[in-house]
Amino acid sequence: MGDGGDYEYLFFVGCAGSYDERMKKVSRAMVKVLTEAKVKFATLGKEETCTGDSARRAGNEYLYQTLAKANVESSTPRR
Repeated sequence: MGDGGDYEYLFFVGCAGSYDERMKKVSRAMVKVLTEAKVKFATLGKEETCTGDSARRAGNEYLYQTLAKANVESSTPRR
């Protein structure tokens, strides 16, 4: 997304899709499906941070809110 390309959807890969071996396969399959369907999509790439889901489930709402805010800010198009 950072290259300013034209896209319609943002594919948020997330922690599991980036690090877990089984979920990496799911992420790659999703990219293949989107590409084959000629869907214009982007990812945040290195700008994407952890979702904070596990922190939230453990009761750390502050960390979750901090990480969620960072992801929202990095996914907002810059003009």
